Amino acid sequence: MRLHADLALAAGATEETFHDLLRGLAEFGLPRAWAAAAALFPGSAAD
Repeated sequence: MRLHADLALAAGATEETFHDLLRGLAEFGLPRAWAAAAALFPGSAAD
């Protein structure tokens, strides 16, 4: 989980975005949250 948080922050995520990511993980699980991160940050490490 820490790796995902670090990647999101490195891609320009704010604290609010990080909280949204945590809510997404809780609601949808890691695969769907990771896909959402890739859509939000095209060309980043999430791709």
